Parts: sequence; structure tokens; C-alpha cells
Amino acid sequence: PLSVLEAVLRDIPAEKRFGYRCAEAYRVDIPGVKTSPDSFPIYYRMQLPYPVQDRDTIWNVRFSHNPAKDILKAELQTLDTDYAKHAGVVRMRKGYAVFTLKALDPVRTEIDYTAQCDPGGNLPPFLVNMILKDFAPTTIARIRDVVKDQKYTAATRIMTKTTTE
Repeated sequence: PLSVLEAVLRDIPAEKRFGYRCAEAYRVDIPGVKTSPDSFPIYYRMQLPYPVQDRDTIWNVRFSHNPAKDILKAELQTLDTDYAKHAGVVRMRKGYAVFTLKALDPVRTEIDYTAQCDPGGNLPPFLVNMILKDFAPTTIARIRDVVKDQKYTAATRIMTKTTTE
């Protein structure tokens, strides 16, 4: 159900369980950045294999819901900031991702996950190809496992108040 998937996506530290190579994820409070229950910034660090440097970014996450069509979206847009920047980690400054969740029936939900990011710095082609091939399928497969947790299956209603057409 949408409510269960929404509960997973709103649990930012849980990104470590389903986000591709996610080593850290947590909400941040950035001075001057307006937040609401449906829109807030998060820190996200991707752990990459040696000798490549890890990547991180600050995403602004925006949730929206179209109750008439039973669609919920979580849109992520990078913020070009040095907030929470760590030495030895390359900051990804350009990126966009969206989870579009469509209820098919009371127990099945279709997930469309699209992401595009400039990883910054230099990455070897083999690594870029590996990431491109595995990013979305790995994330979706891991979400399928995480949604089975009682912590999420107990969610029975949509929390998102921001509506969209």
C-alpha cells in the first residue's frame, strides 16, 4: 500500500537499508532553508569501492499526493551547498530523483524510480557502468524487503498533506 511505502521513504535513516551504496542518511537543518512536514533537506553519503572517493549530497525532499489518482511522489533535488561537507568526500552538486508510487489495488503498488546525478570528480568508466546498471533495480529490490518490517506495515494512512494534480 501507498501508506507503507511512504512510511519507508519518510524514514530517512532507513535509506541505509535500501539506498544504493548508502552509508549515511539523515535529516539536516540548514539555516535559511524553509522546511515543512512534506519538504525538508537530508544528507546522503554513498560509499564507493576503493580507490574511488565516496560521494555525498544534500537533497531537498518533497512529498506530494494525488488522492484522486492514488499517486504519491517523493522528489529529490540537490541543493548546491557545502553544508555538512566532509573532507575526502566528493560533493554531488547537480541531481534529481523521483519515486512515483501508484496504487494498483489495495495490496499492490507500482514504483517508478528515476534518478540522474552528476557524480562530480573523475570516476572510472567501469564504476559508472556498474552504478548505472545496478542503481534502480537494487534500490527497488531492497525496498521490497524493507516494506515487510512491522515498523512500516503498521502504516495505514497517507501522511503527506501536499496535494498535486
